[in-house]
Amino acid sequence: MSEIIKIALSVTVLLAGLGVAQEAFVPGQLLVRMDPALDDQEQRRYLEARGMSVRMHYTLLRMWWLDCPGDWQDLEARGEALAAEPQVLFAHPNYYGWRVGGTGPVIPNDTEFANCWGLNNTGQNIQGTPGVNDADIDAPEAWCIRTDASAAIIAVVDSGCLMNHADLVGNIWVNPADPVNGIDDDGNGLVDDVNGWDFLGNDNNPEDNDGHGTNVTGVCSMTGNNGIGGAGVCWQSTVMVLKDGDTIPQVALSAAAFQYAPAPGGAPGGGGPPPPPPHGVAVLNFSSGYSQAAQATMLTAVQACQAAGVVITNSAGNGGGSIEGGNLDVPAEFTEDNLFVIAASQNGDGRASFSDYGAISVDIAAPGEDIRTTTRTGGYSYASGTSFSAPMAAGCVALIRAQNPQLSHTAVISLLMNNADVLSPWSGLTVSGARINLHAALQATPPPIPQYQTNSVLASLDVNTVSGTQFTPASVTTTVGAPNTITFFSFLQGNAWDLGYGVAPLIPRNAGALLSADGQIVNLDLTDPNAGTWFNVMQTSPPFQNLTLTNFVFPVPQGVSAQMIIVSPATLSGISLSQAVRLVVQ
Repeated sequence: MSEIIKIALSVTVLLAGLGVAQEAFVPGQLLVRMDPALDDQEQRRYLEARGMSVRMHYTLLRMWWLDCPGDWQDLEARGEALAAEPQVLFAHPNYYGWRVGGTGPVIPNDTEFANCWGLNNTGQNIQGTPGVNDADIDAPEAWCIRTDASAAIIAVVDSGCLMNHADLVGNIWVNPADPVNGIDDDGNGLVDDVNGWDFLGNDNNPEDNDGHGTNVTGVCSMTGNNGIGGAGVCWQSTVMVLKDGDTIPQVALSAAAFQYAPAPGGAPGGGGPPPPPPHGVAVLNFSSGYSQAAQATMLTAVQACQAAGVVITNSAGNGGGSIEGGNLDVPAEFTEDNLFVIAASQNGDGRASFSDYGAISVDIAAPGEDIRTTTRTGGYSYASGTSFSAPMAAGCVALIRAQNPQLSHTAVISLLMNNADVLSPWSGLTVSGARINLHAALQATPPPIPQYQTNSVLASLDVNTVSGTQFTPASVTTTVGAPNTITFFSFLQGNAWDLGYGVAPLIPRNAGALLSADGQIVNLDLTDPNAGTWFNVMQTSPPFQNLTLTNFVFPVPQGVSAQMIIVSPATLSGISLSQAVRLVVQ
């Protein structure tokens, strides 16, 4: 499949505001088959004349995968109109489908699944209260796509867990770097931390003496489809158990757990051995809170997880009021972009009466009242509180990160926020005004990009044989009129490239063009001069895999920031970037 590749002098404007909205089909794409009596060139001209550009030509099937003009609305109607033309056999959008061998929702065989209304609400009576059909996270529909989140570690910071519970035992994390042998194999100062750690007892046995932690763990991680009990959001998962107290947590212990989750720590600097590698935690669930007096410590802990890319699902609180209105709760009131604060909905999709809310601090709602889950005595019970809406969200985060491990913490949260069910009872109560819809979020999750080389760079760029890294630009200095050599290389095949440079605004100034020292608009842009704009480059440009431009001269002093842009549907934003190079022309 061809990709569109471009290089621009300013990429930040392209990155801003890009997102994915879930529909029944991929936005802006049609599949078309024309009369096979027409040769391929005639077919291509026919389609391009109607404003469509070719994403892929199926040579054996004699059909086309097309990108449609941005102003085309109602693609199904457009497809029907196109199919009515005599030269066209069919035309329809690129529809989403299902997986896991089924054509509809996947219902596990767990004996108590009918009580798990937050996953699948059929209007069943829960604790004497009838529900509302589909007031749930659409888990059975999501399970058509994925049930296994074992590749995405969930750290549960709580009162511990009954780790040998029949519905949890197979989903507990095992530390590959520190087996039970009486030795601190991973060098983090904790001997045999095989399933996590009890920071209260300072030992490797984080068993639950309170029950809260086992309740929380079951919501995200009860084993699904094993014929017993209920099901968690993830049928298969990997739960790291981190105990920060019994009934009452301690902020010092919570901070220690937050430090452990993203990385085990290890020996400090100063000539000692290097720390062990990160644990690879995808999401940390914290169904607890502190007063503002603990703000400094908890903020430091949250920011450490933020730096490691760990999503924190945090309960909004159970005061029944507004966080902004005085029900202050740390860390729920923080604004760090890895903090995902969850309110509790009831089985009618309204706010549970106990749930705190906040149009600034609380991101979204998830089921949190009368949630069927595991107990520390080995059985099952109902539990209510935002303590249980938070792990509902944690399971969703884990499934998305298992589906695409390359997604950043902000991308994962955006997927859940932008593909949720917006509901009038939640208007003004949370940032999204919505309740999580796992199915919609998983459908909108893009597939990971193939690992063609380290750091997932799909293309390379160097100027005068110098290149930066994917994250840090190199700096190259040259002089006015001096010849420069610019080399582009793509690890993908069949990319359309061309070059445009000049004082004409190939990129409009308001779209991010740079100005030279004397006020000229400067563009180094793989665009087709005949097309006049980079957005139609696939229509007429020839394909290259690599291209070297020699004797490229800049006529005026200027600073040029160059980075290759690969436009690809495989990323959430739709683009991937090469190394960056900063060229200073003196």
